[in-house]
Amino acid sequence: MSLSLTERNPSWFQKEFQRLQILQGLYNTLWSTSNAGIEVVGLASASLAYYCAVRLTGTRAVHQLVVAVFCTTFLINIWDNMGKLSEISSEIIQSWKGMDGGAMWFKKYLKSLQPIRVYIGSFFYADRGIKLTILSILLDQTSSLLLSIQK
Repeated sequence: MSLSLTERNPSWFQKEFQRLQILQGLYNTLWSTSNAGIEVVGLASASLAYYCAVRLTGTRAVHQLVVAVFCTTFLINIWDNMGKLSEISSEIIQSWKGMDGGAMWFKKYLKSLQPIRVYIGSFFYADRGIKLTILSILLDQTSSLLLSIQK
């Protein structure tokens, strides 16, 4: 029988959360640059595909629209999943802070904790609010292409 997070003791929480932080640190070290590259390539591909969907005719336009929707869905889902990690981590820390009692060392430990996050390059970390920014960037880039390149 497995105990819930709130039924375990503080030293267990400290040990497990530290393991998760180390694992996430390794992930960020290995993949943070790739995350930024995937973001740039995905945005450029989706913008160009939306542009081609408007400018081309027939089945080519439909094909480009499918590619654009796929790229957009991929970016939105990836950001949503990376953002969930930060939110869940923050909620767990807050739930432990809200518990009464506990040793002084554990209260100090909780104050020092940062939520586990997925970093994108060395610029920023992923959160779920960036999804609207992605849609705004796609709209801006596509409209700029449509206005600047005449048939």
